Amino acid sequence: MLASISPMGLRELNLGFVFRVIQNHGPISRTDIVQHTGLAPSTVSVITADLHEKRLIRTIGTAASSGGRRPILLQVNPEGGYFICVDLVGTSLAIGLLDLSFKVQREWDQEMRDTGEDLYQSVVTAIREVVTHCTALGLSILGIGVAAPGLLDAVSGVIVEADNLGWVEFPLGERLQAEFGFKVVIEHDVNAAAFGEYLYGKSEGVRNMMYVSIGLGIGCGLILDGQLFTGTNGLAGELGHITVDPEGQRCLCGKRGCLETIASGRAMVLEYRKQLQYMGNQAQGELLEIDARSLVHHAEEGQEVAETLIDRAGEAIGVALGNQVNILNVDTIILGGALVARSPLMVHAILRGVDHALLPRLKDHLETRPSSLGVHAGYIGIAFLCFTKMFAAANVV
Repeated sequence: MLASISPMGLRELNLGFVFRVIQNHGPISRTDIVQHTGLAPSTVSVITADLHEKRLIRTIGTAASSGGRRPILLQVNPEGGYFICVDLVGTSLAIGLLDLSFKVQREWDQEMRDTGEDLYQSVVTAIREVVTHCTALGLSILGIGVAAPGLLDAVSGVIVEADNLGWVEFPLGERLQAEFGFKVVIEHDVNAAAFGEYLYGKSEGVRNMMYVSIGLGIGCGLILDGQLFTGTNGLAGELGHITVDPEGQRCLCGKRGCLETIASGRAMVLEYRKQLQYMGNQAQGELLEIDARSLVHHAEEGQEVAETLIDRAGEAIGVALGNQVNILNVDTIILGGALVARSPLMVHAILRGVDHALLPRLKDHLETRPSSLGVHAGYIGIAFLCFTKMFAAANVV
């Protein structure tokens, strides 16, 4: 077992394991749960009894008997509770309401204009709207999860540093818990998406996976030996800050020539505006209106400048990913984020870059594909973490 696995105790692991077995194989008997998990019958009985008492799972009849008492069948109760999941990615403040099957029941989305304390108050206002919605419908809220960019401490819920949010040493988890009274879980946005994709995406049989998110910035979540890997200081996966040109542009992190300086949505938009201005094709006001979405649209329509930028960025990202596979020997790369979702051209360029950098002997053992969960991967990952942490805090299992 790797030493730097995200903190998830034995109680949480067993709980999550049993719940996922019920979710994936239900209706299922306790005896079959024991066979699927390898846990002791007494452990399975304790876990399922508590899940049932809290209406998180339900009985659904009995199975045929092979001799003796007919086994009781269990399945997840989707309406047993709901998670409020906040995603502070890019330029939007997005919130999803997920049920116990981790399906998104409703979404709220607004532009993220504020930073610092003003941003926090915007988050509180947005969450309060969702709480009011749930209260009106009689829905039970199980917890609040926040997927955030930057450097954070997932254990304490402190945002150590998130420049674009204006938060430094910001006790987000503590303040939200005091505000609303629900269990609050804070996790890095890309780690949450990686975890969601691993648990509920098309990742059956995968043990070692890289999830890369490409939007305003570039980040990577790592699943190694079936566990979320965050590194010694919680900074594993900073793919966007691999140096690709030591004499290149200054990055927001302070270094020169990071991958993000040529391949992030932010960098491509700045370069696109610069080239259009040089060509004299756009008025100044029109240049300022160009964003990553319009850049991708122009590239997909065959506009040469935009297409070249997307192609160059995608290949650079692919080469960086291929180099990481040469080190880690993962079996799957998942491509996520807004740019990937909107740009087949970028996906194609990334695949070309991966192929260029990858050791020949690794090519037959690697699958690279877009996320099967899309923009909901972060919601799902943070909701599952909320679920397991809720029980750990109560010493349930």
